[in-house]
Amino acid sequence: MAVDLGTSAIKVALLDDRLNVVARSTISQVVVSDRSGRREHRVAVMLARTRTAMRRVLATGPHELQAISVSGPRGSFAIADQRGGTRTEIITWQDTRAAADAASDAVAAGPAYAAITGTGFDPSVVLPKLVWLRREHPELSAGDWRLVTPQAIILAEFGASSFIIDSTVAAHTGLLDVRRRAWSPELMDAYHVPVRVLPSLVDPGAVVGYSSERARERWGIPAGTPLVAAGSDGVCSELGAGVVDLRQVYAYLGTASAIAGPVAIDAPRPDESLILMPGSGPDRLRLLGLGKAGGSAADWWRRVIGVRGFARFERLVESSDPGAGGVNFLPTLAGATAPVPDGRARGAFVGLALASSREDLARAVLEGVAVELRWLCAAMHLHPAPAEIRLTGGAARSNAWSQILADVFHVPIARVNDPDPGLRGAGAYAWAGVTRVSAAALARAREPGYDRFEPRRQFEDVYVDLADRYGAARRAFERAGLDERLNRPASSPQVLT
Repeated sequence: MAVDLGTSAIKVALLDDRLNVVARSTISQVVVSDRSGRREHRVAVMLARTRTAMRRVLATGPHELQAISVSGPRGSFAIADQRGGTRTEIITWQDTRAAADAASDAVAAGPAYAAITGTGFDPSVVLPKLVWLRREHPELSAGDWRLVTPQAIILAEFGASSFIIDSTVAAHTGLLDVRRRAWSPELMDAYHVPVRVLPSLVDPGAVVGYSSERARERWGIPAGTPLVAAGSDGVCSELGAGVVDLRQVYAYLGTASAIAGPVAIDAPRPDESLILMPGSGPDRLRLLGLGKAGGSAADWWRRVIGVRGFARFERLVESSDPGAGGVNFLPTLAGATAPVPDGRARGAFVGLALASSREDLARAVLEGVAVELRWLCAAMHLHPAPAEIRLTGGAARSNAWSQILADVFHVPIARVNDPDPGLRGAGAYAWAGVTRVSAAALARAREPGYDRFEPRRQFEDVYVDLADRYGAARRAFERAGLDERLNRPASSPQVLT
């Protein structure tokens, strides 16, 4: 069984030893959001919906359950007490309430911080949010407290003996020495985070306990089943896409967007927009470029214009020509990365005219996400350029968006035709936990099928110009101080389902 605690949805699947999905269930997450930048998951709701999804797949017939793996989002966390009761809801990686503080604290953190962690002092990772939370609500970290992740909460519910975190999720706490795969004493001292409050660090694929009798009663799983810490959701998706070897490149369109690939263990971090983190196995690192709003940007715009269902939205997109009538969209709704990183950034349409249509704006949203990924790929300095990019994620099911990516990158897109490759990757970790075969070897031997999208040469100049305009707009925002000036907190909570 693979459990994927995504930002937008909870997914559970049963997979055989060929990584074929036998049964699956998907239930949407509930996100509590407001204009201050709050993006939270309610712990009780996450637990209830995970339980429902698990019971649905277990009800599909008698199954011989060999192991259960749990994958979680990177950068999401809660504060708990020593007994495991949570003092906060789950503050997701998309929460930007700490963005202003992170921008000022980043100066003090400097390049020494990035050299240890492989990332900047960015509000999408845990530490800046933890610093902000302890400053604004010191009572939450009074006495005996623990930092826990969704992955740790669920595994503890199943029967793990302690709160754990795998190294690929830990990379997004901002406290991990990425090359040593260990907590950094230097950073723990600098930010007053004692080691006792941190989860126990394990490698992805590690068995972290066995399901308890209580778990059998509450969750319907057999007692004594091995519990496995899978990699982060992004690492699992990469594995499920068959991206396990150097020079392979993977793109993701889910709640966020991302471009990533395995790199050598001694690889540098070539650009401040990128994250260098532990890879799918101990013999490699992973270079990650993260766009903080991918499918969530399209979902936001669909809600704004009142279009139900992605198929109708896709028809709008296809009614506009490549280039969207000169409209550029900056998908920086939850902060910006390449070419100008700033966690305070807000989104924008640029190049609007009286002739601009809602079809143009719909297309501009998808093109904007694709162009941000192009800038992130450029920051990777890949030589030679990738021969293809493998694509996964819920939003990647859009043919229009997949074709836009092929045109923007001007390389073939090989879209994984499994709707949930992250479950395949998490399943690989589950099997790796109870066999002597590595998750990478399992994934390499059991690649999924692909749908290919070839770049259309007649639009190459259109998208080169679009990418140049995107970069110019982001730099103009930076020079004018608009990232800071437009980031004005407000209230008005709302619940998005």
